[in-house]
Amino acid sequence: MLKDEIKDTLGRIGLDKGRYNVHGVEVCFYTNVKQCLDEANRNYGFFSGQREGLYRLNSYFLIVPSIDPFTEKINEVCDTTIAHNMVISTERNIVSQFFERRFYRAIYFAESDEEYKTLDVFCIYQLNFLFDLVIRKNLLKSRVQSFYTRVIRRILHFPIFFLLSGRGINILHGSVVEKGGKGLAFLGLNKVGKSSIASFLVLERNFRFVSNNFILVDRYSFYAFPEEKGGMNEIKSKIAVRASPLALFLLYRGCDSVRIKRLLPKKALQKMLRSLEVSEMEFGDFVSSFNYLPEPPKRDFAFSFMENFVKEVPAYDLCLSEDYSDVAEAIIAQIGKLIP
Repeated sequence: MLKDEIKDTLGRIGLDKGRYNVHGVEVCFYTNVKQCLDEANRNYGFFSGQREGLYRLNSYFLIVPSIDPFTEKINEVCDTTIAHNMVISTERNIVSQFFERRFYRAIYFAESDEEYKTLDVFCIYQLNFLFDLVIRKNLLKSRVQSFYTRVIRRILHFPIFFLLSGRGINILHGSVVEKGGKGLAFLGLNKVGKSSIASFLVLERNFRFVSNNFILVDRYSFYAFPEEKGGMNEIKSKIAVRASPLALFLLYRGCDSVRIKRLLPKKALQKMLRSLEVSEMEFGDFVSSFNYLPEPPKRDFAFSFMENFVKEVPAYDLCLSEDYSDVAEAIIAQIGKLIP
């Protein structure tokens, strides 16, 4: 793996470490940026542990004075040139990308073994004065939080999702809550209220939280993935590891009172795909980078799974009113009809 060939360079940088096990993916995260490790622990503290898994992710995030030693080593090993803002593939299972922006220069690369069971990911930033002022000195807190949220997704969330897809776990955009082992998923456009209604059910109706923003799901279960975002701390103590899918709710707004309507599978699939197209996930961009490889991983992401999933799990249009108490009662009444 490429990391073995740049060990000397890494050895000169003091790195902190986080270790997690996410549904069978053993994760080792290394960084020389305390804020980034704190952000990783906020997201993955629920998964802390050192259990071995069938899949493994080694992820590195570094801020360094110069990225040149890393780009030179990659060029040497891969016998190629890293192009600006463009993914480059080689005869090895490596994808790499170079960025140059007003605030920074950066390089990102990932290497997989032949079976796509082990993934090494590096994200390395070379700071300049503006980057140092805004990010490292915490000058603009909102920008700093947004920066580390994007970093964690790119170096941890998306590689983990990629590995989990190898065991048939798919990614949807939404939130999931659980009660009595049964899971309710809320999907829809950005900012429609998926996290809000999920939080209300947890805090006010004794449900448990399963996932926020990213839904991990296969035919049989929703899996815990409580991405940390603003205001989520208070429900982190009420987490279910998994839940059996009971119902899907496709959310929208524009009603004076709450409305719930059963959807045929074809219509439900259309609405789910529409919500994915405009979501903030960007996971598809990460996956597509591997299509540049000489032998890309043969995995079918999302569509065929959703097509079958909506045939097995009832889906509903849910028009949200401003009163979440009414919404919650309507949801509880509806799922009561599904439980014998």
